[in-house]
Amino acid sequence: MAAIVQTFSKKKLPAGFGSQGPVSLVDSFQWGWTAKDRQNVEPGLEVLPQTSGFFCLIDDPRCNNNGIRKTAGVSFPDGQGRPEFFVDHNDGTVTYSNCGARLYWANVHVPPGGKVQFHYIFLRGQWNNPFNAFAQFLAVRANGEIVRKSTFAQTRGPGPAESGQYYRWRAHEPIPFPEGFDGTLQWVVSNGERRNKGDFLNVHPNTDCYPSGLAVDFISIIS
Repeated sequence: MAAIVQTFSKKKLPAGFGSQGPVSLVDSFQWGWTAKDRQNVEPGLEVLPQTSGFFCLIDDPRCNNNGIRKTAGVSFPDGQGRPEFFVDHNDGTVTYSNCGARLYWANVHVPPGGKVQFHYIFLRGQWNNPFNAFAQFLAVRANGEIVRKSTFAQTRGPGPAESGQYYRWRAHEPIPFPEGFDGTLQWVVSNGERRNKGDFLNVHPNTDCYPSGLAVDFISIIS
């Protein structure tokens, strides 16, 4: 088994990477507990030596006592003004995105039978129903076709139990690409509001209060 492992340095995003909204490279982040590279790793998770001392923080959960952001997020409308990202709860309701941030890795090649995996920490923000935040992974072809989409964290669900000084790094399960993949990998964190399906024009501005954040590191293409 061979793996291409992508980590981050303190100077700039690696070649092929880009971002929208607040995205920063840090070695630690204090928000309730401390998020720090290689500290408090999920049991059974192997961290290879290529991991650097920095990670990518997508969006910024810091806010004042009223939930107002200290760092403005970017809005996520698609070409027709609809929320670009959403979570369909399959019960007639959808959490539509409002504001957040995105990291992307363009011109990625995953060979047939390959898999993508990454480590993450979800820094939970907005939690009061119907407002909630979520983190998603997407694999998007050059023509805009979404071939993989995973909502792997959301504040409407129960949060992970953290203990001690540090947040816990978790591993997303390997995401298979049996036929291979060429395109862009994306990691998105966004605040949103749960509304009836199709009712995306009335997402409330307060949805943007109490933002979340997503720490990402150790992205692996496994073949």
